[in-house]
Amino acid sequence: RGAAHPLGAPPAGGSGGAHPSRPKCAPACLAASRLQDAQVLGRAALTFAFLLLSLGIVTWRQSRAFEANQALDALRRQVSVVQAERIELERDIQVRRSLGNIVTAAEAIGMVTPHAEQIVILGKDGAS
Repeated sequence: RGAAHPLGAPPAGGSGGAHPSRPKCAPACLAASRLQDAQVLGRAALTFAFLLLSLGIVTWRQSRAFEANQALDALRRQVSVVQAERIELERDIQVRRSLGNIVTAAEAIGMVTPHAEQIVILGKDGAS
């Protein structure tokens, strides 16, 4: 038989090789196996890189969308403030156009209500 196994009994495969579960291959077989392992590793690395790139792009797009959403919210708040100011100005105009306010303002600058003989009513054709 052959030389004694260093640990005593030979491995279960019986052949005493370094990898009992693997059949012995010729050098060409081992080179093909290594090439195939390298291709699988390369594909895995490429897939992982693609995954990281995809996640980076999604993160970038989400951050851009978040910034755009914040800008949109700020614009909506500004529109609301301007609309409230417009409503307040319209109310102020209605108050100032009221007859009671006009009479008070006219008396404050010295104007008086005319007497009946001071009022002249003009016709459509301009004759009195």
